[in-house]
Amino acid sequence: MKYSVMAMALVATALSAQPGGWRDAFAGPHPADRTRLERLGLTQAQIQTIDGIWTRRMQEITPLQADLRIKQAQIARALVPVNPNMDEVKRLMKEVTDLEYQIRVKMVEAEMEVRRAVGEDIWVKMVQGRRARGNFGAGPMHEPMVPGRGPAGDRPRRF
Repeated sequence: MKYSVMAMALVATALSAQPGGWRDAFAGPHPADRTRLERLGLTQAQIQTIDGIWTRRMQEITPLQADLRIKQAQIARALVPVNPNMDEVKRLMKEVTDLEYQIRVKMVEAEMEVRRAVGEDIWVKMVQGRRARGNFGAGPMHEPMVPGRGPAGDRPRRF
């Protein structure tokens, strides 16, 4: 019974992680992001360039995230027995670490691509804005979108 429930959870995780699945929330810049980017002085062409960069990168990252969730489920399944096969667990953990590394590299590459597209001055303002909102490190398209809420609260914006 435990194994059938875990198998169903594994299948559900794999299906939900497919591009176009319910977890695929990225559909271009959120209107709040567009407003922030416009306040920074970006043109519509630059905003579309940023959108294109993140769209392309998310198409690369989404399958890696799906694989990551599958490997995490496999680790959970491997740890169910009283005496789990630790060699198998270690192998899976190494694969998870490798997938996490690949995802982070792609995220950094996307951030640097955006940096080259907008220029150093605007890039600095984007980073300062994320820091002021309390979500430093999140990509410009991957941050809380509700104005006045979230970690930054009602703090004044820098741009």
